[in-house]
Amino acid sequence: MLGNSPHGYIATLTLPDGRGGALLDLRCATAEIARSSEFRDLALKVCEVVARRSPRFMDRHEIPLQETEDLLRQCRIEALRRGVPDEDLEAYARRTAERRAREACLMDMPLDQGSVASALEGFGQPVKIRRFYRASLED
Repeated sequence: MLGNSPHGYIATLTLPDGRGGALLDLRCATAEIARSSEFRDLALKVCEVVARRSPRFMDRHEIPLQETEDLLRQCRIEALRRGVPDEDLEAYARRTAERRAREACLMDMPLDQGSVASALEGFGQPVKIRRFYRASLED
């Protein structure tokens, strides 16, 4: 199982202002891959995404159902306040809720010309983020 592979790299990053940072556990299939500069560069790039963008979840499947429902309810209320016509309200609320859910998930966050998920897939070998952590003095 790749997620528990002993091969990988722990990346750390402190933001330039020193008020936040991140830790990332990136795993791969072999020690050779883990030692490569490309793999370590990828780990540092993803770690920077974690530090700067503050993801709360790995992907959308981790978002609790209650939180998803609450977000959709909030987006419906927002649509009403904005004067979205009744026939467009549900579609508007669902699109807005989906966009906000993606903004909370690390795998959907932008990296280079794609997303974090596409950067992992584009590596050419099985690569998986086992866990991540973000710390901030503002939290």
